[in-house]
Amino acid sequence: GAFDRCWDGNAYRHPDYKGMTDDRVQALAVVAGIADEDKYPAILNTLRTVRHASPYMEKYVMEALFKMGQGAVGMERVRERYATMVQDTAHTTLYELWSIGGSSVNHAWSGGPLTVIAQCLMGVRPVEPGFKTFAIAPQYVFFKRASHSFAIPQGMVATAYHIDNEGTLTMDLTIPRHTRALVDIPATDRERIRVDGKRLAKDQVVAVGPSSSTCRLKPGTHRIVVEGYRQATR
Repeated sequence: GAFDRCWDGNAYRHPDYKGMTDDRVQALAVVAGIADEDKYPAILNTLRTVRHASPYMEKYVMEALFKMGQGAVGMERVRERYATMVQDTAHTTLYELWSIGGSSVNHAWSGGPLTVIAQCLMGVRPVEPGFKTFAIAPQYVFFKRASHSFAIPQGMVATAYHIDNEGTLTMDLTIPRHTRALVDIPATDRERIRVDGKRLAKDQVVAVGPSSSTCRLKPGTHRIVVEGYRQATR
């Protein structure tokens, strides 16, 4: 398409443009599905090094990195970029821009990474309206222990995971009544998976992919243990 005519082999740039390559354009191309996966390595290089995005646009850079399977890079980048705000003892809110001066120090648009952490790192997203069915598919990057909870009309959704030093993954989930969850488990061998102390039943499995199984869980609290899981990145 017309957009692809702007690809120069390293980044999306109009042929007449002579300025610096922009990280926002590359990120939006990934999020919108315009960029093919064969372009991801070059785009990743840009997103590792270029820093033009405002706090508003940083959310899309982070989302693009998770979509490319580079969530650890996304978490590292957002930690770097938000360090000044997080360490500011005089303000407990997020700035409109990266520094104070002529702009708001309490700006909602700067909280975008929070939604990416919920949807991508913790992997919780609705499958049906109103969270009647929702997915839980964490990306186990950057942290060995993480937790997340939020309210929906039916009750509280809570997810947590922990990877111990032996490489065992434990997931603790709370699924509200009148809902159901589709949980992505990073293993395909049911012998390695325990759900509430029992081997994952064949009839609980909805789908099996190259490296994970998707199971259906009913309302309640559940613990999933995956033996022999090894975190691929930090």
